[in-house]
Amino acid sequence: MKLLTLALILATYHLFPSPTAALDNECLMRRADGTIVNLGKLCGTPIKPENPQPTPAKPIKEPIKEPIKEATTDNCSKSKIANYIASISTEIDRVGFEALVKCKGKSVPALIEASTKFAKTENFSSLIPMLLALQKIGKEAVPALIVKTKDSDPKVRIFAITMLSAIIDSKDTIPSLINAVKDSNQKVSLAAINALIIRKQLGENAQNVLPTLITLLQSPNDTNRYEVIDALSKIGKPSVPILITILKNSDRKYGLNDRRSAIFGLRDIGKDAYEAIPALTDALKDPDKTIRYTAEDTLNEIRKR
Repeated sequence: MKLLTLALILATYHLFPSPTAALDNECLMRRADGTIVNLGKLCGTPIKPENPQPTPAKPIKEPIKEPIKEATTDNCSKSKIANYIASISTEIDRVGFEALVKCKGKSVPALIEASTKFAKTENFSSLIPMLLALQKIGKEAVPALIVKTKDSDPKVRIFAITMLSAIIDSKDTIPSLINAVKDSNQKVSLAAINALIIRKQLGENAQNVLPTLITLLQSPNDTNRYEVIDALSKIGKPSVPILITILKNSDRKYGLNDRRSAIFGLRDIGKDAYEAIPALTDALKDPDKTIRYTAEDTLNEIRKR
């Protein structure tokens, strides 16, 4: 479960330049919710506060490492790449990180091998720098990552899906993500669904993923069902009949939380959920007051859009 959570978080990170950094490089990560995370030593300098207090200058005791300016055959050798990976797996080392990114395709096999090992053992502190390096390398990492989506270990498959969702400049990743939705492991399937949400490709591939989503609705895990219902709302109009079925709950398969989530999903879909108006109207008489309130609110939203 931890690796699935990491997948969802890492896939929503975007690197951006910090206006307060002394070096011209990325030192912050912004999540989709706006949260800012400091990459620390990867940045090469700490973030300055908005109103810094004057402090006496301190002499530099150690020479500052200079990043490698260009990737040559020598500094992209297998032994050098192994050293770079070792340097970022124990502590985020800027020079090693930049060297791996500049070596591009030559770094990919070793990075994926190391990432696979850390994914299997759930060593997240070592895994995160590897993920960031692969994300920065981009398209050249895609073919090897696609192979890993078929690995025998579900943790490795989730790792590969995470990276394919984060490499946003490559459409070659979409078919593999769609195939991963059909994975026999629910966690892998949910990771692929969320990856397609992040890539804004779920609606376009609705017919390929809806059968799997319907199957996943039978999960005994409340969180899994919530994620599936959320994915259905992202698909939009094709999902409306399924959300109506959850709301009506004629066969008593779904709990109150599932029904509330279905109502919120219909609200998110908006005017395209007009065929749900009769079911929502019936829900105004539901014994549960939260169902009645959310149904009324959703009806108002659908009608005014």
